[in-house]
Amino acid sequence: MAKNKKVTRTPDKVRLQRMAKGSVSILLALSLASPGGMMAGINQSPISLSPMKAAAAENDVGGTGDSEAKTDFTYSIYTEDGTEKAGILGYTGTDWNLTVPKSLTVKGKEIPVGRISGFSNNENITGLTIEDGATVEIGGNAFQGCPNLKTVSLPSGTTFGVRKKTASSIIHNGSNFEGCASLSELTLGDGITILPEKIFKDCTSLKSVKLPSKLDCFENSAFAGCTSLETLEIPEGVQEMGRAAFENCTSLTKVAIPSTIKRWCITEHLEYSNHAQIQNDAFKNCTSLAELTLAEGLTVMGYWAFDNTALTSVTVPSTVTELNYTFYNCKKLEEVILQEGALTKIGQNTFANCEALKSIEIPSTVTTLNEAPFLNCKSLKMLVLPPNLKNFNGNSYFDKGCTLEKVFILAEDISVPNLLAFSSASNVYCPADSETYKLYSTKLNSSQKLIALTPDLLFKDLLGVTAEAYQGVYDGKAHPLASVTGQRENEKISYRMIEGGNETGEALSAIPEITEPGTYEMKIAITRMGVEYSKTVQAKISKKTPVLQLEDKTVKEGEDWTISPKEYDGEAEIAYTYYEDEKLEKKCPGKPTAPGIYYMQATAEESAHYEAAKSNRAKLEIQKKDTPPATEKPTPKPGDPTQKPNPQPTKTPAPSQKVTVKKAKIKKVKSPKKKTMEVRWNKMSNATGYVIWIGQNKKFTKGKKTYTVKSGKTTKKVIRKLKRKKKYFVKIQAYRVVKGKKYRGSFSSVKSCKIK
Repeated sequence: MAKNKKVTRTPDKVRLQRMAKGSVSILLALSLASPGGMMAGINQSPISLSPMKAAAAENDVGGTGDSEAKTDFTYSIYTEDGTEKAGILGYTGTDWNLTVPKSLTVKGKEIPVGRISGFSNNENITGLTIEDGATVEIGGNAFQGCPNLKTVSLPSGTTFGVRKKTASSIIHNGSNFEGCASLSELTLGDGITILPEKIFKDCTSLKSVKLPSKLDCFENSAFAGCTSLETLEIPEGVQEMGRAAFENCTSLTKVAIPSTIKRWCITEHLEYSNHAQIQNDAFKNCTSLAELTLAEGLTVMGYWAFDNTALTSVTVPSTVTELNYTFYNCKKLEEVILQEGALTKIGQNTFANCEALKSIEIPSTVTTLNEAPFLNCKSLKMLVLPPNLKNFNGNSYFDKGCTLEKVFILAEDISVPNLLAFSSASNVYCPADSETYKLYSTKLNSSQKLIALTPDLLFKDLLGVTAEAYQGVYDGKAHPLASVTGQRENEKISYRMIEGGNETGEALSAIPEITEPGTYEMKIAITRMGVEYSKTVQAKISKKTPVLQLEDKTVKEGEDWTISPKEYDGEAEIAYTYYEDEKLEKKCPGKPTAPGIYYMQATAEESAHYEAAKSNRAKLEIQKKDTPPATEKPTPKPGDPTQKPNPQPTKTPAPSQKVTVKKAKIKKVKSPKKKTMEVRWNKMSNATGYVIWIGQNKKFTKGKKTYTVKSGKTTKKVIRKLKRKKKYFVKIQAYRVVKGKKYRGSFSSVKSCKIK
């Protein structure tokens, strides 16, 4: 209403003024009584209208007298369901921080306040509080455009009039506080269940809203244009949400859609749906919206629902059935996870202009792609089309503006009105010997390559998974049959042993360990996009070659002697063979006993863990009983006069000092950031420096690199420019330099780290 000013009047002038106001009130009350302006259920019997100012006076004992005491609310009296109620139409006082009471006293009678309206564009009002316990209906446009209204407090009994009611929809009188640019404090009673359309539209100072816990519905554009709104919590229990509900809320950073959403408020021409939906334009132009949580149960995401938001990552629930224009113009969107489930169609321009989107996997349930779903996705490098895909509808601009490197078409046969050529793709992968492969062999240009998909390519190029089988020599320890890297967190992966070309036993959830020598085959299966991809790997533990070494032996004739190896780590019995010649050509008929020079060799048969082995050639000397060994001299007896005095013994030089270097020990290996690994180890007091080995397998035969640390005091090394998402193995050894010679210690135990 227009700006109200208090004027001093004579009693006669007051009465005339009331009559003038009464005529306005009658017109407004009549409009409220019209079919479009009344709530459902209101008794439409003749309404008694008595526009006047509230009057009340208390006598000495607290009763209500008949004389009138002026208040500053202008009101009308109407009847609803046989009950008299007061409808507040205006205010003539000076305190514009209004408190609306539960009732007015009129000629000694308490009349409950039932409605309030008529304050639109009022420049004076600064606050509105409806008294707790009041059941007040706020009319459409009641406070629209009040530029100085800062605080609003609505109790649980607050309701809003009905503008239209049909068999399928109810639309309430809205725009109740639309355009109140100063509104910054809003309190909504927990019992409020409905917020009409545009109720707080363009309230540009509103920063946060706590929605009522029992809220069931907020209608179209309820908070659209609230450019300062930063936080929003939609409570569980909300079932309906309007079109463009938060459009242009440019400061909103995150939102979670509850699982209770069943339908979104609609225009009068649309029927309700019993499925969870996000309506068109719901968060359009929320340019700061970077975090989005969508609950399972959501089935429809409307056109332009998240157009021009700041989302970087989105997970679409498995219950969603169709997408159309949903993420149009999300220029910062890098990652989209489309959950396997109900999705069958990706419609026109769903991801158009998502300039940061790098790759996308389309679920196996999708059968139809409409025109230009990836238009101008400049960063899109890889695209995976599912095995059940049948139709491309009008896809002349399917990958326009893209620079695809790899397109995986997993469908064996595609029936399309216009066959897709993927003009921007460098490599197109199709199942080998499929109808799809035959079709694309005639459609690609000379700069493109058509590649037949094999299990190895599926694992490496599509899934990004590597599987390396164990290859080693028996050492008595248990080893995982293979190492698998690159699988996603919580991704379903199973293992099954193969014997004689056939799978055996139950599928395993972990890689089995092997100890005994032999060749082992295992099938690795990963389920992604609803499809199982598998690969067979072969591991092997070879038998160990034993160390078998003899040393020369001298015995006396007739002595009972035996031979035992100087070193042997096998498990089979050892057999000895004796020879008369150095070339080991002439065997002795048995174990020699006569004095002489002989040669011998030991052999060990193959066993469960060791290969067969032969020892070195060793010399055997059998001496006569009366012939002392040539190397021995008689020991002189003390006091023997025949012995010459012993000369002063020559001083034997002391052996050189033995240099030892302790085994190094790694404390921690981690990847603090992308393409980087940090290695920490224990300091060794006598070390001159350290040598770090890294590789992409435990044997350090793949991707091996070494790094030398030239200070024994250093205990940390940061290694950069490594491959992302790869697993690296690390070991370290200390070294010591003495008189220019380098002595190395034993390697530490091997540790591993997956690079970010």
